Amino acid sequence: MLKIENQEHFDKVKAFAESTGRMTQLQSKLDYLDTYGDNTQCVLGYDFAPHSFSFLMMKRDKQGEYQPWFNGGLIFHSTADCWNVHT
Repeated sequence: MLKIENQEHFDKVKAFAESTGRMTQLQSKLDYLDTYGDNTQCVLGYDFAPHSFSFLMMKRDKQGEYQPWFNGGLIFHSTADCWNVHT
């Protein structure tokens, strides 16, 4: 499950991806994070790097509560390389 923490930032990155013809690449990475594992939630947030996101991967515990698992970034490198997941 993907949870957007900063909708304004998300919309700006999405608009950038669409304007450069790279929405397919961005969507592919978002789908990867969205379906990373069973019983997980990815919280997508702001990153200081242009057109990039930070993320916190959460995993559901035995009580059904999401707990922090690991964090990383979905970092935009260039229009040639696009976005890469870093943990």
